Amino acid sequence: MSIPISSLALLVAQLDARNQLIAQGWAAINTLHSSLEEAQRALGVQITYDPTSDPSLVQYIAVGTINGCEGAAKGALLGLLFGALLGAPRDGLLLGAVFGGVVGVAQGVDAVARGWRVHIAWDASGSPRAVVVAA
Repeated sequence: MSIPISSLALLVAQLDARNQLIAQGWAAINTLHSSLEEAQRALGVQITYDPTSDPSLVQYIAVGTINGCEGAAKGALLGLLFGALLGAPRDGLLLGAVFGGVVGVAQGVDAVARGWRVHIAWDASGSPRAVVVAA
């Protein structure tokens, strides 16, 4: 059964109701693609393109590293400002970077663990079919 996806709310509602969503045909897959990109931005979900496998170590490392670097940069800035107020900017910078990095890595690992899986294949008639499974 193909379900046209008109909005992010519909995508999330379908995944909540059935834990999977199927889109068939180029127009539906293009709409699905834009909805998935919006979901990544708005909801912070991690999307992989293979529903049959668990997240790999590479995904955990890549997403964790990116989020860790982002968190370290934010933490370093806040730590620098706080440290400057206390007269120890270097210590504040280092502590903020470490704390922000740890929090960022934890958020990245969590994002991979709760991500959605997408499988795209072609049916017998040559029409593309995308299956989204909520992990």
